[in-house]
Amino acid sequence: VHAQDSILQVGADPATAFLITSETNSFDEVVKGIDVDIRAVGSRSATIDITPNTQSVVDNLSRFVETYNQFVDITNELTKFNSETNERGILQGDSIVLRAVSRMSSAVLVRTGNSNEKIRTLSELGVQFDDQGKIEFDETKLQAYLDSDLAAVEEFFTKEDVGFAAKMEATLKSMTDIVDGSITQEKNVLNASIEQTEVRVEELTELMESKKARLLNQFVAMENVLNSLNTQQEALGTLQPVKSNSSSS
Repeated sequence: VHAQDSILQVGADPATAFLITSETNSFDEVVKGIDVDIRAVGSRSATIDITPNTQSVVDNLSRFVETYNQFVDITNELTKFNSETNERGILQGDSIVLRAVSRMSSAVLVRTGNSNEKIRTLSELGVQFDDQGKIEFDETKLQAYLDSDLAAVEEFFTKEDVGFAAKMEATLKSMTDIVDGSITQEKNVLNASIEQTEVRVEELTELMESKKARLLNQFVAMENVLNSLNTQQEALGTLQPVKSNSSSS
C-alpha cells in the first residue's frame, strides 16, 4: 500500500474553503506566518486560536541590551586610565571613541515618531541607563505593553524612517558605512598617516645609507693617508747620517 499525502481543508465554508496537501503531516505557511502539524485524522472542523509570540520581542530587546553593554565594556577598556599606575588604554582620549559612545547613548535615548504616538522612548518599555553608562531592562514594563497594546509596540520599533529600528540603523550606518562612516573616515586618515610615515622612513633610510657610504669613503681615504704617512715615517727612520772625511796638512 502506497502512502498518501495528507490533505488539509482550510475554512469551514465550502464556498471559500480550499485544500492543501503535504507529503508529511506538517503544513507550512497555511496562512502567512502559520504552520500546522496534523496529529490525527479529523472528522469535523477544528478551531485554531492564534496568539502573537510576544516572547520573541522580549528576547530580542534583551539581546540588544546585552550587546550595548558589551560595547560599553569594550570602550571602557580601550579608553581606561589608571592614575596610580599611569596605565592607559590604547585609545585613551581618542575622539572617535568618545563620539561613538555619545552617538550610541543618544540613539538609545532618542524620541521616535510623532508626539501623538503612545510609545516614544525605550524608557517607557523598561530600558534605563545606570550610573555606569550601561542600560538595564525591566521586562515587566515591555510585557505590559505587549499584552495591552501590541500595535503600539510594533509601531515604536518598526515604523518606517522614524521608528527606533530605523533611527538606530541610521546611527550605526553614520559610523560604520564603508564609504563615508565616521569610523571609516578615521581609519582612512590613520592609514594615510601610516603610509606617509612609511614613505618618510624609507627616505630617511636612504639618506642614512648615503651618509654611511660617504663617511665610510672618507674613513678609508683618511686611513690610506695615515698608512702613507706611517710608511714615510718608517722610511725616514732608516736614514743614517752621512760622515764627512777631514784631512790635516
